[in-house]
This record gives sequence, structure tokens and C-alpha cells, in this order.
Amino acid sequence: MAALLLTVGSASTAAAQTPAQKAAAQAMFDQAKDLMKAGDFATACKRLEESQRLDAGMGTQFRLAECYEKSGRLASAWSMYLEVADAARSAGQADRETFARGRASALKPKIASLTIVVSPAVASLSGLHVERDGVAVGPGQWNAPVPVDAGEHLFKATAAGKTPWESKVVVAGSSTTINVTIPSLGDGPKDSTSDLHAPEPPKRSLVPAFVLGGAAVAALGAGGALLGVGAGKKGEAGTLHDQILGDKNACAPGFGNFDTARCPTLKSKLDSAYLLQNIGGVTMAVGGAAAIAAVTYLLLPTSRNKEASPVTVAPVAGREQSGFVVSGSF
Repeated sequence: MAALLLTVGSASTAAAQTPAQKAAAQAMFDQAKDLMKAGDFATACKRLEESQRLDAGMGTQFRLAECYEKSGRLASAWSMYLEVADAARSAGQADRETFARGRASALKPKIASLTIVVSPAVASLSGLHVERDGVAVGPGQWNAPVPVDAGEHLFKATAAGKTPWESKVVVAGSSTTINVTIPSLGDGPKDSTSDLHAPEPPKRSLVPAFVLGGAAVAALGAGGALLGVGAGKKGEAGTLHDQILGDKNACAPGFGNFDTARCPTLKSKLDSAYLLQNIGGVTMAVGGAAAIAAVTYLLLPTSRNKEASPVTVAPVAGREQSGFVVSGSF
């Protein structure tokens, strides 16, 4: 019966394989048989697993179940024999099904069982995730015995805000029953990233910025107007000057016609022009200072370096030029 099982493939899957895959699967299968004869079941099982992946068939499944059994992986062998039995039943091969189920039934009493014990308190942890040998173990398997192969098994458990837990358990021999209890997970380390950054400075009120900005707009507007008026008066004075005897120095001190009736008017217009331009320049400087103060208020941090010098704004005005000087450290 075993020989017959080895010659029967799965017709439903064989048609989907390429010739190259089927050739590779046959090579893996042949190598596995030689390895099993040599007693190297660990390598033989890997070859058979690859053969089954490349070209699934009932015969390969049966040989793989046999390899698992001889290598001590009784739970895997039992499961594989049942798969062979199901495939034989689907194919209408009752004798082969009976044979495979008989092999599975003979193994069942020898299989070790393992129970992952999860208390209600642990089960209620947010995001609890349990793994066995890198494979997730869902809540449906908790607190229930399941077949397991002999050997070393790694268990892990994680939960939100908790310290991860892991443990290795060795299942020795057959027909053993082992409980693996997931303990109460300790609290995880607190997030210390907040200690790496200084607290954000309190937000500033925008009222002073609006006040300074409004003052800046008004001062700049007024200063511009005064400069415009001053320039106009200076232009009028220049025109009047050209009209006095056609001499550009006619109203200059020391000239004989300095007391001409129109010279005082010319001097008055020039003085008025320079005065307006100076006032306009100072007003523009004040407006610029207010604008800088508003921007500085918004951009500078709340806590200033004690060694930094304060920001100062000083207007500069003269007969031919006007403006302001800003000094300090930012």
C-alpha cells in the first residue's frame, strides 16, 4: 500500500506545473529517498518539502509524512498522514485513505501536547500578541492542548506599553503534556524622548505685534508724505532761485543782490523743505523701527541669552540724508 501511495500524484495540481518544475521536484524526491536510506532525515525532509512545493502529489506527501515520523516530528507526521488520507478520499481511493488514517491513528497516542496558558488578566492586555516559533498563535489556541513536535520551541508575547517576554521550552520524548504560561507582562520603559528636548516656550500674544505693525504702517505713511512735501518745496525753491537774475548764486550770502525781495522767500522755502524732509526721515525711521520691533517680537524665542545685547534702534537725520541704525544680537 505504501508503494502504491508513492506512485499516485494529485491530478488537480500536476497540470499547473511547468516541465522544469516537475523535473526539479523529481530530483528533490529522488535525493530525499537516498538521504532517508542514509539516515539523514533532517535534510531528506527539506528535499521532500521542496518537491511538494514544486509539484504537489499524494505520493510526495506520504513520503514526507514518513520522513517526519522517522525524524521524531510526530505531530507533523500525524498531520501529514491525515492530509494524505483526505486527498485519497477526494480521489475515491478508499484503501489508500484507510491506510493513511491507520498510520495517523498509530501515531496519535505518542504525540506530545502543549498548552499555552493565558490568564484572563493577561488576555485583556491591549494588543496582546503570542507567537510560537515565529508563528502567531491566535486566541482560539490559548488554554487548549495542541499537538507539538519534540525539540526546542521559542515562545514570545508582546502587548502595548508592556515589556516583551520570551521563553524557550524543550519538548523531550513523546506522549508528554507541557503547559507554557504567559506571565503578567511588566510595564515597558517610559518614553524618554520628552527629556531630550527643552519645553516649548509659551506662545506670545499677538496684540503687541499688531500695535507695533499698525504704528509702523502709520509712521511710514506719514514719513513718506512729509518727504514728498519737502521734495516739492525744495523744487519750488530751486525754481525761484533760477528766476533771480539768472544767477545760481544770486541769493547766496556775500552777493550784492542777496537782499532781493525774493531771496528771503527762497531761503524760507529751502529751510521749510529741509525741515520737512528731516521730519519725514525721522518719521520713516520710527516706522522702520516699529516694523523691526514687531518682527523681532514674533520671531525671537521667549528665553533670551543673558549675554546677548538688547536690540536698539536709533534714528539718524541730517540736512542731506536721514534713516535709522539697528544694533544688537539676535
